[in-house]
Amino acid sequence: MSLADEAIEEIRELIRSGTMPPGSKLPPEPDLAAQLGLSRNLAREAVKALAVARVLEGRISEAGLAEVKRHLDAMREARDDVEQPGAHDAAFHRAVVAATGNESLVTLLDGVSGRTLRARVWRGLVDSRAAGRTLAEHEPIFTALSGRDTALSQAAALLHVSSTEQRLRAHLNEAP
Repeated sequence: MSLADEAIEEIRELIRSGTMPPGSKLPPEPDLAAQLGLSRNLAREAVKALAVARVLEGRISEAGLAEVKRHLDAMREARDDVEQPGAHDAAFHRAVVAATGNESLVTLLDGVSGRTLRARVWRGLVDSRAAGRTLAEHEPIFTALSGRDTALSQAAALLHVSSTEQRLRAHLNEAP
């Protein structure tokens, strides 16, 4: 049995034994890793595997949800501005990713986000419908997060990423 499999079994046993009752919140990743005597990477891998198997369910905190909503509201208010929606879009994405608690993913997004801010502003300049489309794709993400519907949240986020990629590819194909 691999170390990851052992970690998965240890978390399952915590649930079975009532130490971690159904519906309870997992301890922060470093604490869980220490409690199980594992590295953070192994603890993270075990949690991800159990989430995929639907043994564990991810939940966004009220504070995380409020932060996502704050940036969505700011995007709504700035929708007629050229530059502001791009900054709020980046902040919305960061708030959603930060709510996962996955610091590696936050760091990755921060690296990509800084490089795409100019593209977001440019898109606002050349496409008058960009802010409206972005809002239309962010709304279902927020609604699913608010409803604590993990599968719908993931589907809405995937649709948003896919639509953005399609628009970018279409623009690149139009370029001379």
